[in-house]
Amino acid sequence: MSITLNRIRELDSTPQICELYISSFPDSERRDLTLLNKLLKSAPITLYEIQYNNSFAGFITIWNFPLFLFVEHFAINTALRGAGIGSKTINIIITNNLKPIVLEVEPPIDDISKKRVEFYNRSGLQLSEEPYIQPSYDGVKPEVELRLMCTNFSFLEYNRKAIVKTLHTEVYSNKL
Repeated sequence: MSITLNRIRELDSTPQICELYISSFPDSERRDLTLLNKLLKSAPITLYEIQYNNSFAGFITIWNFPLFLFVEHFAINTALRGAGIGSKTINIIITNNLKPIVLEVEPPIDDISKKRVEFYNRSGLQLSEEPYIQPSYDGVKPEVELRLMCTNFSFLEYNRKAIVKTLHTEVYSNKL
């Protein structure tokens, strides 16, 4: 299985990513594409196109902060889910970075959210049961109750307040 991650600097060049982004995340859990495009030029966020055997398979967005990486969005093309592409992608990210990886998930209350948490568990992330509120993406969309997961659980628990502050001020502030 050949997985490659290609950095994308401009959303206009990748309509497949835009379509998958919109279809994979509810409106309250994603930002406006115009704002995302602006962030790619100025913020510590990187968008990668995931290719499987040289074809589009999905995308992942990663914020690089001094103490940790934050995976904001990650989606695999629905036709390719279950083929191990997501696991391999997460493994590539973990293997190529020394920093802990933090991400948000919906609380594991239904089959889909439970499977998502199990997927990340198999990939080496642990779930914090402590509720976490994802701020509104634009001041209009609602806040969302989520949970945090991390590759280093003690790092997450010890640094939780600093992590949440970083996410709230850097990822969700909508400043440009």
